[in-house]
Formats: sequence, structure tokens, C-alpha cells
Amino acid sequence: MLYKQLNYHAKQTYKALSDNYNSIVKVYPQIIDHLTDNKLYYYVGLKDTSTLSIHSIQLLLSSDIFLLHTIDKASPNGRAIDPFLMNPITTFPMTGSSSGTAMNVFLGINDLGIGTDGGGSVLAPAMALNLYGFISPLLPLQKNVQNKQSTDGITFTPSAGLIAKDFSVINKTLPILQLLNKDTHSLFNPLNILEINNSLDDIVLPHSMSITNTELDTLSSRSQLIPWLEQQLKHYDYIISKEGPIDFHGLGDSIIGHFDTCTHTFQQQGNKGLIRVVNMVNATALSIPSNKLAVGWVIITQSNPNKINDLIELVKCFPVHKDELIDSYFGIS
Repeated sequence: MLYKQLNYHAKQTYKALSDNYNSIVKVYPQIIDHLTDNKLYYYVGLKDTSTLSIHSIQLLLSSDIFLLHTIDKASPNGRAIDPFLMNPITTFPMTGSSSGTAMNVFLGINDLGIGTDGGGSVLAPAMALNLYGFISPLLPLQKNVQNKQSTDGITFTPSAGLIAKDFSVINKTLPILQLLNKDTHSLFNPLNILEINNSLDDIVLPHSMSITNTELDTLSSRSQLIPWLEQQLKHYDYIISKEGPIDFHGLGDSIIGHFDTCTHTFQQQGNKGLIRVVNMVNATALSIPSNKLAVGWVIITQSNPNKINDLIELVKCFPVHKDELIDSYFGIS
């Protein structure tokens, strides 16, 4: 077992050092010395931002199974697209701002990415590469967090977020980060779900769930979506929206979109919906990839351990899609 682990992790580090997509700031190859024969280990990438540091993620690293492997490039000034990095699949500009963090998970360099999300900066790049993304203000992964202002003039406090190719990796972090309430049982009580624009057409949920469908223009301005989402979270346990394809038909970037009607339309065609405002209402959310490129479900809930407990169970109702061509072309062989 140890030989297989050493071989796999050595390939991860070799790929990181090669840095073919220019997504890495720094590599820590010496972490391979920590591997022993009685554990499974997960390599971690950390977004290059002042609100994240080795010190700030010490709780996760103290588990001894998560090892810091890379510091990842991020888009300048928290921009929603990264003009210096390329989406490995589409070759368009990579979605930001946790751009390198998502890319290094997608490329197999890391098993887990840690980024920050102000207005979609974790959820959007995760979705752009068909990865899982999770954000919550309850994640104890930041230090010295200060309020910021979005390009459309909204003040917010960024949350930490997690990105992984397999949801099981994110799930392993939550007990370590003390986000799960061990005294509750999931999905035994009826849950009220608000379904946006028939997002659950192909999903079978337990009969105990009460599902209400509503129509919503998820590409509306943040100033419209924020009060709407705040109000709905008071009445529903979960809000589920299917969004994307992210940054494929257009680029969801307000720097481009603010000029005129034409550029605003191009921005909207980046198809970033509620993922832009989840953090701005201090909510918790999980994005789940589908079998379509850069398209996935976003499940939004209030930020408390009981809701997160049920959210983890709710994920099991959604299909897991594996793409052998993508894995063989971009992954670790």
C-alpha cells in the first residue's frame, strides 16, 4: 500500500513541479516524507491570498491526513475571470478568483483545494471544471478577514471554500473542521425545498421532502437576488438551482459587462446565477457537477450544523458522473 501511495503522490508532485498550466505559486515536495503505511493521505492546494495561510488552515493540517502541497495562483484583485490562466478544457479564460486552486484539483495535482468566495469565487471555478465546491462562513479556515466591495458596489465578507473532484474528500474535512452536528440524524424529518426553474427534473428525492417549484431569473442583478434569497432562506430548508454552463457562451465578469448593453449580455451568458450571491447572504452552499460541461446543481441553505448535516445526506440523491476521457487526458495516470 505504501508503495502505491508513494508512487501516486510522487506523480502529483512531478506534475506540480512541471506546472504545464502555470497554475502554481509554490510546491512543497518534501511532504512525501510524512507518508506512512497505515493511512490514506490527501494533498491540499491553498489559494494565494492574504486571508489564507498555513497558520489559518492548521486545524485541517493537524489531522495528519491532509498535507499542504501547493500554493495556487489566483486571479488579480479577486476578478471573476483570470486573464492569466486558461481553462484546461475549453481553453477560454479560467473562471476566478480561486482559479489555480480549482485547476490544480482538476489536473490531479491536489485532492483538495482551499479557496475564498466573495461572490462566487469558489463555486464558479469548481463548476467550470465539473468539480464539487463547498462554501460556508462556518469554515474555520481564515484569519484577519476584512470586508470587501464587489465590482458592482456590494460590501461583503469572503468565506472560505473547498474544492474536490470527489465529494468524499470534502466530506472527510467536515468533522475535522467541526462543521457536523454528531447529535442529529439526517433526513428523518420533513424538509422544505425550493426548486428553481425545474432544476430537479431528473433527480429522485425522498418522499419526506416537500418540493415547491418557482420560476426565477437567476441572471438578475445581485441587488435583486440578495433580498430574494434572504427571504426564501427564512421559509425553505434548501434552495436548489441548476446553473451553467459557466463561462462557456460568455464570460461572467462585471469588468467586461459594465460598458453597455452588448457587454452586459455577454456577461450574463457566463451563466452565473445564485452562486454569485450565496456568500453575500452568509449562506452555506454546495455545488454538484452534472454530466454536462460546466453545468451543475447548487444547493443553498442556512449556515448551521444541522442544515449541513442534512445537506451531506442530500448529496447522495444526486448522480455521480465520471468522464473517462477527461480523467485519462488530464488526470494522474
